[in-house]
Amino acid sequence: MGSKLSRQSSGGEEKERKGKEEDRKKVGDGRGQRRQVRGEGAVAGTHPPLPKQNKPSVDEMAAMGDGLPKTEEIYMMEREQLMELWGDVNAVLSASADINAAGDIYDTDWQNVEEVRFSDDGSSGVCFVKRETGSRIVLKGVENPFVEVIPSQLALLANVSVPATRVLPYTAPEYKRLVSACQKSLLSREDRSRFYKLFRHGAIIVMEYVDGLDFWEARIKGKIQVLLDPTNEEGKARLREMGRIIALDCVLNNFDRLPLIWTNQGNFGNILLQDLNLEEHGTTGRVVGIDNSSRPILEQYQDSYMDRMRDLLKELTSCPGQEIAGMKRVRTAMTAQVGYDLTEAGSVQVQVGVLEGFSRFNTIQDQDVARFVQKMRSVGDFWAAQIDNFRHGFILAVLDIVHQFESPISSALAQFEGVKPYPNSVLPS
Repeated sequence: MGSKLSRQSSGGEEKERKGKEEDRKKVGDGRGQRRQVRGEGAVAGTHPPLPKQNKPSVDEMAAMGDGLPKTEEIYMMEREQLMELWGDVNAVLSASADINAAGDIYDTDWQNVEEVRFSDDGSSGVCFVKRETGSRIVLKGVENPFVEVIPSQLALLANVSVPATRVLPYTAPEYKRLVSACQKSLLSREDRSRFYKLFRHGAIIVMEYVDGLDFWEARIKGKIQVLLDPTNEEGKARLREMGRIIALDCVLNNFDRLPLIWTNQGNFGNILLQDLNLEEHGTTGRVVGIDNSSRPILEQYQDSYMDRMRDLLKELTSCPGQEIAGMKRVRTAMTAQVGYDLTEAGSVQVQVGVLEGFSRFNTIQDQDVARFVQKMRSVGDFWAAQIDNFRHGFILAVLDIVHQFESPISSALAQFEGVKPYPNSVLPS
C-alpha cells in the first residue's frame, strides 16, 4: 500500500474462496482507509479465547495519569470538555455525504458491533469495525494520542480534509465496553491475537472511515486523469487540496506522504481521492489525508530542517507560477510509483495549495497554541501527561518561519485569480 498468485482449486476450495469474498464485501474492502481489510475467518461460532491482557505496571499507570478507574460521570465530563475545546470538528470534516455522519465516532454504545476486520497489509495497529447500522469506523492503537490529535486540529485550521478523530484512554469505562463487544465478533485466532496487540496501547484513536480511492486505484480505474485534471475547476480544487496537505505535513514533519522537502520516495497511499455523484451528494468529493501524524525533531537537530523550510518558502514566493525543484521531485516520484504524470500545470496548482495552507497557518500565533496546550492539560491527568510528552515546540519553530514569509505568501497568492489569503483565525479559545 503485492501480487496475487493464481492457482487451481478443487470445488470445495473454490466455494470457500467465494464465501470469503462475500464476507469481505459485507464489511467493505477497507481501501477507503488505504488498506484492504482481511476476508479470513474461522468457522462460525468458534471463539478462541482472547489472550489474557497483562495489567499495566505502576509506572505505566502513572504515565497515563493517576491510573485510578474513572467514574462514568468524570469521564463524560472530560469528554464534553474536549468536544467544547476542539469545536465540532466532526461536522466540518463530515460536510459532504461521503463521510460518515458526525455521530458515528461519538456513539459510545458498542453493543451493536457486527464485524471486526484487520487490514491485509499485516498492520496490527489498525482495525475496521462495522456496526449493525451499517456505519463503519476505524480503531488505531497509539502510545501518545496527540501524535494524531494535534495533526487533526491543525488540519482543520489549514482547510485540509482528514478523518475526524477522538481519543479513548485506557482508564475510560467505554474502553472496556469496546473490548468486550469487539472480541465477540472475532472469529480467527490470528485476529484475536492482533486485536489484543491493538489494545496494549495506552489509548485508542476512534476515527471516521473514509471511502475513497488511493492513487493506484484511481489510475487503474481510469479516473485519476479526470479527478486531477488541471484544466478544469474541480481538478484544480483537488490539486490545491493536495498542496494544503503538503503544507500541513511540512509543519508536522510528516514525511510519509508527498516528498516536497524530504529526500525519500514518499507514500502515495496516504492520500485518498473521493469520486462522488454530484447530483446525489452535492459534491464530487475531496482529497483526504490519512495516517496523519507528527514527527517532531529534537531542538539540537532542527537547523537543517528549518533551512529547508526557508528555501521552500523562498522558491514558492519568488516564482509562484513556475514548477519548483521540490515539486519536480514529487512529480517524478509519483510518475515512477503510480504511473501518472501530474504535468507542470498540475504541479503549479499543487504549489498554490501549499501557499494557501501556509497562509492559513500564518493566522496561528504562539499564544494560541499555548492556550490550546493549557486547556488540554486542564481536562484531566491522562491528557496532561500525554501532551507534555508531545514536543509541540518543534511546530512552533516551523510556524515562526512561516510567519516570516507572511507578506511574500500573500503577494504570491494574489497573482492567482480567485485565490485569497485566509482571514484571521485562531485555535479554539
